[in-house]
Amino acid sequence: MGTVTSAIVVGGGIAGPVAAMALQKAGIAATVYEGHDGFADGVGGALSIAPNGRTALAAIDADHVVERVGTPMSGMVMQSWTGKRLAEFGSFEDLPAMQLVWRHELYRALYDEAVARGIRIEHGKRLTSLHGGTVRFADGAGAEADVVIGADGIRSTVRRLIDPSAPEPRYVGLFGFGARCSGRGVPPTGDRMHLVFGRRAFFGYQVTDGGDGGWFVNLPSKDPSSGAGNTPAQWLPILADAFAGDRIPAVELIRRTDPADLVVTGGLEDIASVPV
Repeated sequence: MGTVTSAIVVGGGIAGPVAAMALQKAGIAATVYEGHDGFADGVGGALSIAPNGRTALAAIDADHVVERVGTPMSGMVMQSWTGKRLAEFGSFEDLPAMQLVWRHELYRALYDEAVARGIRIEHGKRLTSLHGGTVRFADGAGAEADVVIGADGIRSTVRRLIDPSAPEPRYVGLFGFGARCSGRGVPPTGDRMHLVFGRRAFFGYQVTDGGDGGWFVNLPSKDPSSGAGNTPAQWLPILADAFAGDRIPAVELIRRTDPADLVVTGGLEDIASVPV
């Protein structure tokens, strides 16, 4: 392959716009194609951006985006269901602090940053075929570039087209949930995330000094289809019951949560290392 001057990025979530900005900085013109017609505003729960993630964003002059939408997180505290501290760890002083962000806020901030830099993002472009640098979409349109980059998630269409025998996602035996809620009256954790090994489920939470709260739950379940028809209002008492008797504020935070604010991730999955 000769000099690369153009790229197609498939997937307009978080990774796609970031990849396009990195390519642009390297002098490669990139266009992002997203399968969904609309935006992902309001979609997703909380996640943390570790120092290496911030360093990667800083390399493309985008670390300020995380600082704008994130909450500093200086460390994590591991606890048992009794409230006993098992371990505590944080970032090295010479590295940027971790940031706690809500996915939809990070997504939109990075999306807007990419657009502001002149990167084109086209929606409603669901990939159907890939041959070299030529792609075709379900609407009949096509595009061509020197390289094609897949940033289209754990069920990547790009991966499947490149290697039909690539491993499929696998269920890890956990259901995921998360929400924002009021933490007023709950002892604040400050800028540290508390991670708790409950007797029946795993609970993570952070309550700022100002009373803003957020939490997530990993609930064991052998059946990935279990509770598939449950509404958020039905899930909340199930989650609260999973922590009944644990000496942590899980039940209180869950009961304060508005069903409309509950993020039901469903069955959590990972993927084996791919051979190609």
